[in-house]
Amino acid sequence: MATPVIHTTPDEKVCVMLSTRKLYSLLRASVHSFCYYNPDIHLYLMLEDDTFPYPLPENVSVVNVSDQKIFHPDGPNFRSKYTYMILLKAAMTKVFPDLSRVLILDADTITHENISSLWDMDLTGAYFAGVTEPRSHQQRGYPYVNFGTVLLNLDLLRSSGMDDIVIKELQTKFHKYPEQDAFIIHCGQRFNAIDPGYNDTSTGFKITGTPSRPIITHYAGIHDWSVFDIVRYWQEHTTPPHRSVVYMARRNYYYMLPPAIKSLLSHTPVDHIYLLIEDDTLPDEPDLPPVCHCLNVSDQKIFPDDGPNIRPGYQYMTLMRAALSKILPDEDRVLLLDPDTIVVDDISPIWNYDVQDYYFSAVPETRNNTHEKKPYYNAGCMLLNLKKLRADKKDDEIIHEINTVKYQHMEQDVLNFLCDKRILALPSEYNASFVSDPTNHPRIFHYLSTDKYKLPQAQRPYNEMPWSQVKYALKGD
Repeated sequence: MATPVIHTTPDEKVCVMLSTRKLYSLLRASVHSFCYYNPDIHLYLMLEDDTFPYPLPENVSVVNVSDQKIFHPDGPNFRSKYTYMILLKAAMTKVFPDLSRVLILDADTITHENISSLWDMDLTGAYFAGVTEPRSHQQRGYPYVNFGTVLLNLDLLRSSGMDDIVIKELQTKFHKYPEQDAFIIHCGQRFNAIDPGYNDTSTGFKITGTPSRPIITHYAGIHDWSVFDIVRYWQEHTTPPHRSVVYMARRNYYYMLPPAIKSLLSHTPVDHIYLLIEDDTLPDEPDLPPVCHCLNVSDQKIFPDDGPNIRPGYQYMTLMRAALSKILPDEDRVLLLDPDTIVVDDISPIWNYDVQDYYFSAVPETRNNTHEKKPYYNAGCMLLNLKKLRADKKDDEIIHEINTVKYQHMEQDVLNFLCDKRILALPSEYNASFVSDPTNHPRIFHYLSTDKYKLPQAQRPYNEMPWSQVKYALKGD
């Protein structure tokens, strides 16, 4: 795929955000804050993928630019900190050949109001409009603009040939702040300064002055801007990621499922709950809420009955967590919970963990740990990236290993060994047990092994609760 070409009308209002995968989880906060206040502006996400792993508003389009040809990997500014994403700001005349002007926002921005008036700005004679950095101006002796928010005059950049000059600069010379430096060098005498509120960096590097009010907050220099309440709000209270949960149980453990599910739904809204069981329905539970889907896996063929890890008491059922990419082919990510877990607080924040580059996320066993491998992760609560497991064929590798080599802790051992370096650690609050770090804020209790005797007491309030009293939520509710 060559660098994409997107055709628009000349006066269409277009905004662009560029992002690498490691920022996707936080990028959705930027996207939703922008779209909430600017539903009539077409937002293009230029990413490393054809799709975005979270639901998006209607006015957003995803464009895969991972194979762009303008800036080559061996170029002087093509480095991991910026990669091609930051450089592509200089190539907007090529991407949008019909467009007159385009607004570019960094991925670490939150929008606080409607900004459509920016497109009414007179850019006659100006290559771009942006917010200046007073300190850099003093140090350099000439105006210096921060490109966290920049409105490019594509018509003038094209007609003057300045776009090609800036691109060549980035292809041949190293710059500390690549596209920003290149634009200032060649276009810095012809720009319009805009109000500092459009690029408020007062929470980060504090490089753009103090605005009268923040219009766009730019978290410049802050590694994890999810620590701010407004960012968490846009992550958690806009369209959430798809929330699917999986429980598995043989018939002798069915009694654990209703209280486990009720504890989950009493604290956390979800979209789907998949029950992998040995029957078509859960016996004696006619009033299961509509979010629950029973899947009979008693005749599964993935793990043969004579396999080395098939054992009395467990049989195939516990192994099924290693085959969810096959059993749930339409799901890209699921939260797996053991039936001997009780949810005691809202676990919605777990969906914000970015497992894009990981096979799964789980809580490490730090106490009573006799495992050869360190760190070693407990499989009682796992946020599984089924999409990556499929794409890398890691699921096939895991299944083959389970079917050929005997392990002490069966699939849990295999997942730990074969997914090493691609496991993201969760806080112990999501799998509080005698093998995890102590936590003052447990969200999920896991009553494994020697703590099983405590489970009936934990189940009691939920066992006594009718399904009609459970505050479960369907997607979008």
